[in-house]
Amino acid sequence: MIVEFDGLPHYTNPDVIEKDINNKKIYESCGYKVVRIPYFIQLSNDAVKLLFGVTVAEPLFDESIPSLGIKGRNSPAYLCPAGIRKMAKDFLPFPRQYEVNVKALKNVDNPILSGIEYLEEEMRKLQKKYN
Repeated sequence: MIVEFDGLPHYTNPDVIEKDINNKKIYESCGYKVVRIPYFIQLSNDAVKLLFGVTVAEPLFDESIPSLGIKGRNSPAYLCPAGIRKMAKDFLPFPRQYEVNVKALKNVDNPILSGIEYLEEEMRKLQKKYN
């Protein structure tokens, strides 16, 4: 198993995004399972169960705490178009964390720095595609 943490550059730089896709294909062709952990996903009990198939009895991170914000410059406004698409895809398995972050970004009431409309638009496209 290969575990990689995708920090902000994995959403802001198309070269890094492409490299991640290619590396994953190589690793999987060699028989490895690849688990990528996006910087905005809290490693809650539910997330650990989904990502690793492991149930942890002790409480882990609280997924009701938002992980995106304009102060940290890690909101969709700071991502490249491919990064916004990647973020939306990465949020699909974590609908509760998506809703918590959308609410937090809307509460900032600064659509320029939050970029929330970009993420919501991409999420609508994905949901339409997969439903």
